[in-house]
Amino acid sequence: MFFRPHSPSDGFNVAALALDDLEVVGRGVSMKTAPILVAAGRSHGLAAIPVGAVGRFRELVERIGVCVGLSSVFVDFADTRIATVEAADVLATAELSDQLWNEFEGSTLSVPTRSPP
Repeated sequence: MFFRPHSPSDGFNVAALALDDLEVVGRGVSMKTAPILVAAGRSHGLAAIPVGAVGRFRELVERIGVCVGLSSVFVDFADTRIATVEAADVLATAELSDQLWNEFEGSTLSVPTRSPP
C-alpha cells in the first residue's frame, strides 16, 4: 500500500493548494519520501495526507511558503470528495487572511456517496 506505515483507519486529510504551487510541493514531498499523494484537481492542487504525516507536510509547505487549506479527518475514501470541498473552502479563507496554513474547524455533515452493502 502506498501510504505505509499508515492505514486508512488511522485517518486522512486532504490539503488544497494553488495549482501554481503543485509542482514544487510534489517535488518536495518526493524528496522527503513522505507517504503523501499530490495531484492536480479541477481548480486546485490536492494532497492526500495520512494523519500521521500532516506535521511533516506542514513543515514542508511552510518552509517553501505555500498557502494550504486542510480538511477535517476522514477514514473512508468515499468521503474524499467532501474533504476536497472542505479543503478548498479552507484554502480560500487562508488566502483572504494571508495565512500559510489553515485547518478546517467544526463539523461537516455528508451524505453517503456510495450504495449500501
